[in-house]
Amino acid sequence: MVVTDSTNDVNATMLVAPAGWFMKDGLYLDPMNESNRSDIDDNIKKSFKKAMKDNDHDGEENDDDDDQDEDDNH
Repeated sequence: MVVTDSTNDVNATMLVAPAGWFMKDGLYLDPMNESNRSDIDDNIKKSFKKAMKDNDHDGEENDDDDDQDEDDNH
């Protein structure tokens, strides 16, 4: 996610799959073992599936200004 305007608040939803952060080839990766750091970092990066603007807090991406109008009605 890239923020280009720091003057406006934006609600965002991120879909993350953390289940595999500490696994490789079906084996547990000990986060205290420095040799696992690269694999764990790669797993975390891969787990971020999607980030999206979600001003109306419905878990779905805002695609146009109509979503903002719905937010005003809540």
